[in-house]
Amino acid sequence: MADLRSVLKSLGGVFMLVGFFTLICLVVPLYFGEYGSNGKYDAITPILITSAIFFVFGLPLFYTFRKADSANFKSAMITAALAWIIVPAIGIIPLILIPYNKETLVHMSPLSAFFESMSGWTGTGLTVIDKENLIPYTLQFWRTIIQWIGGIGVIVLTLSILARPGTGSFVLYKGEARNQKTHPSVVSTVRTIWWIFILYTIIGIVALTIIGVVTSDGMNSWESLNHAMTAIATGGFGVNDDSITSFGAISQIVIVILMVLGAIAFAAHYDLLKGRIKKFLSDVQFKAIIALIIMGVIGLTYINLKLPNVNGNILYSLKISGFQFASAISTTGFQSVNVIGSQAGWSEIAVLILAFAMIIGGAAGSTAGGIKLFRAVLLYDGVSWRIKRAISTPRRVLFIN
Repeated sequence: MADLRSVLKSLGGVFMLVGFFTLICLVVPLYFGEYGSNGKYDAITPILITSAIFFVFGLPLFYTFRKADSANFKSAMITAALAWIIVPAIGIIPLILIPYNKETLVHMSPLSAFFESMSGWTGTGLTVIDKENLIPYTLQFWRTIIQWIGGIGVIVLTLSILARPGTGSFVLYKGEARNQKTHPSVVSTVRTIWWIFILYTIIGIVALTIIGVVTSDGMNSWESLNHAMTAIATGGFGVNDDSITSFGAISQIVIVILMVLGAIAFAAHYDLLKGRIKKFLSDVQFKAIIALIIMGVIGLTYINLKLPNVNGNILYSLKISGFQFASAISTTGFQSVNVIGSQAGWSEIAVLILAFAMIIGGAAGSTAGGIKLFRAVLLYDGVSWRIKRAISTPRRVLFIN
């Protein structure tokens, strides 16, 4: 019973915080006039309903069980599992009630909406929408913000605002598959993570907006806002049909930087921002991702030189190969060119390299998915040690670095 009370209290906190962030989305329909005055659809009511449902569940649970015992590891795991099911389930409401095509006013089915919501909250990036430029602005931003919050994690969001220092906060933090800390206190750690995340997001938005102003093929302010948020969250939802293809090289470079930053552990970012450059550069996962990017980009650049639209142009091959590999290793999913299809022409080995990068993913403690770099490093070290032991003499002593 104590575990159940702890779970319900934690879930109440999660629902309250997500409900508050849902209200932020009201700025978009108010600004763009998507509240029924256009005679077609009302985007305000679905956002209010969604926020209200989060608060209706969250407030009673949190305050009824506010004196519950601190979470243990079992209740923390249950809380994380339930939160990652219930939050996306409630998050389907805007996707169902707001048409996903503002010209045809077609609405999603509940199943498609749940798929889209789960893809957004988990940062997977798969979508059932084929014309993203025709999505109403409110729905575009809803897809963006759920990826942005989901990139850090709903439990981490709750801990950064509502939690108090203690073992309960630590096990909830671990329950969301995180263990790296920048401070002795978990609460201080998650608040630092959020400040770093917000800082990089703002820098990305400003950089992309400035590029859009000074170049003819950059992003406007709306595109900059959405793409910066989903790039640093390594989510991949966009507001254009062709992902990043229509934007120039400078904008694509900024997106690459944001994706790679999102794939680096926040503990390493903390060292960088504190001026501990040597410690940042010596981070095992940072060195691993840089090594993989260098090897992957070189390999893809060489392979793609033979593509008909590349025609031996090494700089163009480097451009498209570098973007695609950075998107893959960070598990973001943005594309600057078609990779698969009759007109793409990418070879099976090139696609396999991208798939391999997506499987590995980014660093543990980052917003990226995959099996995580530290596991890949451990696997490499373990296999190397096994091979050395197998081919060595019986009396040879082997040391693990």
